[in-house]
Amino acid sequence: MTMDQFAAATPKHFELSSGQMFRLAPPAQVVDFLRSRETESVDDNASSFRVSMHGRRFILEHVNGAVQQWPMRHAFFQKLLRWYHVPRKPLYRMEADALLPFLNGILRLINKSVTVRIEDGEALTITSPLFADVRDLDVLDRFTQPIEKITRTDFLMRAYTLLRVQAEAIPGDLCGFGANIFNSETGFLALEVTVYVHRYVCSNGATVALPRTRAGGLVHYDVSPDACERYLSAAMTDLNETIPALIAKIQAACTRRLPDERAVVARLNQIVDFPHGKTLYGSFQSKASATLYDLFNFLTNKAKSYPPERQMQIEAYAGELLSS
Repeated sequence: MTMDQFAAATPKHFELSSGQMFRLAPPAQVVDFLRSRETESVDDNASSFRVSMHGRRFILEHVNGAVQQWPMRHAFFQKLLRWYHVPRKPLYRMEADALLPFLNGILRLINKSVTVRIEDGEALTITSPLFADVRDLDVLDRFTQPIEKITRTDFLMRAYTLLRVQAEAIPGDLCGFGANIFNSETGFLALEVTVYVHRYVCSNGATVALPRTRAGGLVHYDVSPDACERYLSAAMTDLNETIPALIAKIQAACTRRLPDERAVVARLNQIVDFPHGKTLYGSFQSKASATLYDLFNFLTNKAKSYPPERQMQIEAYAGELLSS
């Protein structure tokens, strides 16, 4: 699972809004929001949109006879830059008046039909007309397993099922196993089901990709509701068959040596930005006697202090280490 670095830095010269965030919220609370929010889509050539400034805020304008304006959210900013894989980190250091023509240049460069999604009066994302709009509410309605809690931002939804299986990594260290369902209405993630591993003693968690279900999940292009339902059903079958082998790998990790330090630091630098990955790994104590399971616990514990998008990335890396 790959994902852009979201909100890697706080803008210093401009402001971007964010929608409502839920972290491990009751499903009913998230569903109420999804049902009550106001959404609309505006389809037109990208050249009919432009970015302006109001004070320190970026504003998206649609010029088609009349002029419509919406404050720009962080997700829209990130998604616009993704069209041409523009490095995002340096742009947060730019002055707004220098960045403004750059953003409008991207819109002119796209020069084809796009769909702009508006949520509660703010510009949320910009996608190709080929993008399949897989709504979080539809995913939750179609998923047959009980959902216990949900984390949701403008970038992703992460739903946690009830834990269905329990096993000990070592005596007294009980882990629970269930599913995570990921989706992104804004186009940053595919629809994907993974194994969720929960360590009861400290409430740490990790997510592990399924080996057989369509790699990387169900991408949001040419996706029908029936295809989503088939994918979710197949993924749960795959998950049930994967858990026993994963339990064995967790137990084996209790005696496995640590992976190469340089490889771990390099990967963490990708997730939390250079050189913070090295700093993060540097706080991992007793490396000489530590096992892979110790590193797994360290990473999943640290992940809880990060925003949801990066927490997911760190927990996915911890799961990758376990299943390698």
